[in-house]
Amino acid sequence: MSSEREIMSWDGFGEASRDIARDIAASGYDPDMILAIARGGLFLAGALGYALSVKKDRKSTRLNS
Repeated sequence: MSSEREIMSWDGFGEASRDIARDIAASGYDPDMILAIARGGLFLAGALGYALSVKKDRKSTRLNS
């Protein structure tokens, strides 16, 4: 595994998230909700939710160990 990080611009992020949303929509899958992990997944989840018109009540879940 490489220790180098990929640097993505905001324009690149927008394009990539739209591509993912198009792939999901083209597959025929219609999600009821999108679950995001706060460590890096919130921006993508927000972009996908907006692009796929997934609008539900926000819920926060805390997992206890």
